[in-house]
Amino acid sequence: MNVLIKGMEMPKSCGNCPMCHSNAEYDYAYCCVSSAETSGNKIPSGCPLIPVPPHGRLIDSDVLAMEMMDAANADQALAMVDDAPTVIEAEGRARHDQISEGLLG
Repeated sequence: MNVLIKGMEMPKSCGNCPMCHSNAEYDYAYCCVSSAETSGNKIPSGCPLIPVPPHGRLIDSDVLAMEMMDAANADQALAMVDDAPTVIEAEGRARHDQISEGLLG
């Protein structure tokens, strides 16, 4: 399972990351998530943190797909999307709302 920390921006370097712990006595810094030694001035390629881009409401599409097998028409399918349990709340204006208002293709 993964964890989302709401309000946390992707750090620009290990030195700016709240997951980085440094030991000044031994001039050593490590990542509290991966336990790897950190460089302090960049994000290493194996960093366990990943940015989450702005997005609409995130749902479990696998569960929804199984439920939609019984949908009789497009209106019923859209209602199922609207009623699907939210995994992560939308960030910014939801794309679904923009489509509903005819703002996207």
